[in-house]
Amino acid sequence: MADLSVNYAGLRLKNPLICSSGPPTDTVDRCVAAANHNFAAVVLKSIMHRGAGDLRYKHAVPRFKVVDRFRPYERWTPDKGIDNMAVLAAGEVGSVWTEEQYGIFVDQVKQAVGDEVKVAASLMGPRNPQGYDEYFELFSKTKADFIEIDFGYARYYKRPDDAVEVIKRAKNKLSVPVTVKMCPFLTDPLEIALMFQNAGADGITMFDAAAGLDFDISGMRLPFRNTWSFIAPGVTLPYTNLCIAGARLNNVTISLSASFGVWQWEDVIKCIMSGADAVQLCRRIMVRGYKEATAFLEKINAWLDQNGYKSIGELRGKVLDKLLVDPRQIPREEPIERGGIPSLKAAVDKDKCQGCVDLCTRGCLYFANRSVGGKADVDESKCGGCGMCEGICPYGAISLVPRVTS
Repeated sequence: MADLSVNYAGLRLKNPLICSSGPPTDTVDRCVAAANHNFAAVVLKSIMHRGAGDLRYKHAVPRFKVVDRFRPYERWTPDKGIDNMAVLAAGEVGSVWTEEQYGIFVDQVKQAVGDEVKVAASLMGPRNPQGYDEYFELFSKTKADFIEIDFGYARYYKRPDDAVEVIKRAKNKLSVPVTVKMCPFLTDPLEIALMFQNAGADGITMFDAAAGLDFDISGMRLPFRNTWSFIAPGVTLPYTNLCIAGARLNNVTISLSASFGVWQWEDVIKCIMSGADAVQLCRRIMVRGYKEATAFLEKINAWLDQNGYKSIGELRGKVLDKLLVDPRQIPREEPIERGGIPSLKAAVDKDKCQGCVDLCTRGCLYFANRSVGGKADVDESKCGGCGMCEGICPYGAISLVPRVTS
């Protein structure tokens, strides 16, 4: 049997499965159920800051709708298979516990699950970094093994510098590892992950839940009327994996856990192969029960044995050298609209060009591609060096070459 243990944020976990912050971790009994079914860690439901007022309790009881993932205006039925299942949620916010109760709750969970299962206190905090201090003080008096700070709302993905300050304040006040949960609505998650690492974070969870609204335009049938609904499980996993892999290639070395979209046991392997150390499960547990963790681990163990792996750690980052695009190789340059001069330019091999002059001109955002003498031609003074024409030319007649500047 393979060794499933992993290191996450400096903590040894017996396996890579973490029960994510959410309804499955909002009471002691639920956390004990997670521990009894072999989760290595639980992230408690986030306490929402005082400034949210009554809002933090009004929607503490979630509402769910299960529909067909591919036809979300239809009801899911067992004959369609569990992979067709989409879990839609509305109105779910923070923990039911107050500040006075939350610290007690953390310690009760820790006592109940024992040393083998790690426990994280979780916070969706105030609008200003200074407001976090009260909660860090609260957490410092508990038996939490680590902390997860949820940056999944507007201020902290619009102003990542504020998030950096929060991380620094946490590291100053807490002696346990500090992890952060990122929001998917980020301009550059790879760069921001590096910022969080440089600020002292011990781990990053990618991502907090994303929201969307989908409907049939012919009949305007809504799956869950008048609410935002969480995207179906599994839909966003490839994006999560890409960001994890990109972060690793962008020199992010701290622990990473995948969240939001982990739906099948194979997803756990995909995430770790992409560079994750652990994965967080939530919706799968809500629709199939805590036993799914045990089932996942049995299947993962069998797969590892079948493929000759002695430990799950051997899979970590296994696909990184197979990526078609390496984020480190993409130039980060000043746009030509702001006076920058790209280091690359498009060049046409006239012998290979078949004279279609269609895709390369239509797709040029800089209006640099044109037809000259029946062949494609590039106006170097306009070319932004983006590489779209290189990839889109069906004959391989265009390539990016270094721009020679005087």
